[in-house]
Amino acid sequence: ENVLASLPKNPSEASFNANETSLYFALAVTILCIAINLFGFMGGFSMFLAGFNVLVVLSHTIGTLYTCVFIMEAWHYLTFWYISVFFAIPVALLEVVIIVGTFCLGGINRV
Repeated sequence: ENVLASLPKNPSEASFNANETSLYFALAVTILCIAINLFGFMGGFSMFLAGFNVLVVLSHTIGTLYTCVFIMEAWHYLTFWYISVFFAIPVALLEVVIIVGTFCLGGINRV
């Protein structure tokens, strides 16, 4: 439905497939970001960084709420890219920085 919301009344098969592929790619990027967060947390890299974990929980909660509304209201498929860019990718990039910092600096969880 989200892909159909972005198309005119009589869409061509090619435009539908292109929009659907873009939506699937955005979904794959978001799932990859969540996997990076899960790996960092379960690997112990960010498990004890309370401030970062609050940011992760807030970001994913807001992103999940927007995703639910995105699905229920059949928003334009590009809206999911915005949800991913604002709520999944920044937190995943911070997680990557924490993981790299842990390996390169010998741990950033030191008090």
